[in-house]
Amino acid sequence: MLLCIIFFFQILSAQEDKINISAGPGIIYSSSIYKSKKDRFIPIPFISLKYDRLSVNGIRVSYNYLRTEKTNYFLSLSFKPSGFDPADGYYLKDMKKRKDIFFVSNSLKYDTQRFVYGLEFSYDLVSADPCYILGTEISKTKRLKKGLLTFSFKLEYENENLSNLNYGVFAYEAKPWRAEYLPKAIILPSVNLYLISFKAQNRTIFLFSSLKYLPGKITKSPIIDKRYNFILILGYLFKL
Repeated sequence: MLLCIIFFFQILSAQEDKINISAGPGIIYSSSIYKSKKDRFIPIPFISLKYDRLSVNGIRVSYNYLRTEKTNYFLSLSFKPSGFDPADGYYLKDMKKRKDIFFVSNSLKYDTQRFVYGLEFSYDLVSADPCYILGTEISKTKRLKKGLLTFSFKLEYENENLSNLNYGVFAYEAKPWRAEYLPKAIILPSVNLYLISFKAQNRTIFLFSSLKYLPGKITKSPIIDKRYNFILILGYLFKL
């Protein structure tokens, strides 16, 4: 809500400042880690916007509320396709529905020119119990002839509430074929790629992909059947 107010206020107050905005079709692909649940394809209207300290990139809205020569602090709101529906398959029958996640995040980026180091605290706005992620990241950006390419390695600590909700089976969900299982707090490593490619006639291709490794504490769950989780976000944008 705070980010929406900031966005609205800055759009209204924009007079001489230029807003760089592009829009077009986009899609999110999220591989399923759950037994009997299919992968997801989610079509989205993709918007890329940059105005002063405010930026929008598809499923993430960020406000750079404090910056110095080497450090930047961001407040962000982001969407993460997640969870499942009990109707998704036999192994998930009679379980409580796991909803998609909306995170509000506070992050720090420190630029050493060679690498950018990041710290982030993300809080889940959807779950009833306190669910959060603590993340640390190292990234490297390479300038292309017509674009930017960023690689990063990230470690994320999911607290017990979030981990149990994402990968666990609570006592009231247990069945003869599905034992109770709670993995508790975990650390998840991932490798990520971010690409912006500028084409002719004011067109831009945006791509983000993330491959996350699922440790044994997760794969031992009776509802999990993958060792990796893959997410791809793709947008084809036209400058407005």
